[in-house]
Amino acid sequence: MKKLVVLGVIVLLAVAGWAGATYVIGGKVQSRYTGLIDQYGHFGPFVLTTKSFEKGFLTSTAQTVLEIRVPQEATDEGEGTNPKSVQLVFEHTFRNGPLPMGAAEGQKGGPALALVETRLVSVSAGEEILQDLLKEVPALGKPFAFSKIAYDGSISSRVTIPAFENQSEGTLVRWGGFTLDTEAGPNLKTLSGTFEMPKLELIMADGKMTWNGFNGRFDMKEALPLVYIGTSQGAFRGMEMSFLNPENGQVQSMQMKGLEFSSDSRAEGTLISYAQTMEFGGVTVEGETFGPGALEIEMTNLDGEVLSRFQQQVQGLYRDADTFNPDELVGRILPLYVQLFQDLATGKPELSIKRLHFATPQGDVDGRLRVKIAGDNGVATGNPLALMQDLDADADLAVAESLVRTLAAETILENLQGARERGEFPPYSDAEIAQLVDQQVGSQIDGLLAQNFIVRDGTILKASATFANGELVLNGTPLPLFQGQ
Repeated sequence: MKKLVVLGVIVLLAVAGWAGATYVIGGKVQSRYTGLIDQYGHFGPFVLTTKSFEKGFLTSTAQTVLEIRVPQEATDEGEGTNPKSVQLVFEHTFRNGPLPMGAAEGQKGGPALALVETRLVSVSAGEEILQDLLKEVPALGKPFAFSKIAYDGSISSRVTIPAFENQSEGTLVRWGGFTLDTEAGPNLKTLSGTFEMPKLELIMADGKMTWNGFNGRFDMKEALPLVYIGTSQGAFRGMEMSFLNPENGQVQSMQMKGLEFSSDSRAEGTLISYAQTMEFGGVTVEGETFGPGALEIEMTNLDGEVLSRFQQQVQGLYRDADTFNPDELVGRILPLYVQLFQDLATGKPELSIKRLHFATPQGDVDGRLRVKIAGDNGVATGNPLALMQDLDADADLAVAESLVRTLAAETILENLQGARERGEFPPYSDAEIAQLVDQQVGSQIDGLLAQNFIVRDGTILKASATFANGELVLNGTPLPLFQGQ
């Protein structure tokens, strides 16, 4: 009997301990939830606020309001400067821990402080819009976001919007759904995840569009407050469009190959470097293909403390803004960018376009560029002439002559035809204007060649330039910039 009493006391103490832990953890979840909203809930036109939090014993519920401020065009009377606000209310259900093997949907199990489910409950634009939205995407009326809060404060989440098909007003929409998986470390010191949208298809009476979606991944960590470094990759898959031209009744088509991009950033002490690449497969319009294209950019020697201070200033600006008037915000944020440039320049930053390539039916474009601020005298004094003495740069550009002629001819033709319509030019025929265009294009290219602004290499027009110590050298020839200096 005595053993049973002791055992009963132990069980009661265990239950009481678990109940106490559950209550305490419920409070911790509330403080983490409201703290994150307060810290990261205001940026630009997007504002997150806590509408309510009801702490329960086993479960708690909360509502978050996402306010989207849409700027309105001002009228002659000055109306419309205040933004129009659209509000979405999301409801979260917290299953309070401690949970030894908690697992959110689609995620691995493990110790959890709480499990969270999220669904959309109202839209301020009107309940009719909400009902229409839920009718088209029923999954939004059910929990579509699932999160697990671990004991160390890290959060793993999955957002899943299932595929759906909807037909309305003669348009059929087939959407392959969307999935976002994220892992956020304690206090958002690390952030990683993957995202994917498989497919989107629109079928209309006069056309069709098929987009094979996009996908990507990211793995970042906070090097300094609000400055994240790491890797990210993404791909926008191919797209095909065909539609009926109402002017001639013919079907026109467009095919676009994929676009892939990647970013790699790193820190050495407080200096940040970024490297980004983009690869474009090309686009074909009515039998003509533009592309492929490639771009590689690298930025080095960026002062991380300066970037961090700038990010915090911008965040504070948006957080404290009582209105979202674009003109006012531009006026307030522009000085921050000026100060950012001045502060970064003291660290001798360098920008390199290591590769630029783009193919067209009329020929290719290739180039590269490097710009470095070698000193900070000009930046410190605000003297443009002194700043140019601090610049160190070089560039190369190669363009097919056929492409140059085509672009120049289009511009000249448009100008001559406009002048003829306005009566500022003799009433020449189209054939005569075409002949004048060809003559002017040839004269302009010959003039640039004669002045050594460009050089001809077979069918390619090239230019090579360096700038150092205030001196510009173009195609091997010094070019004075400051007459009389």
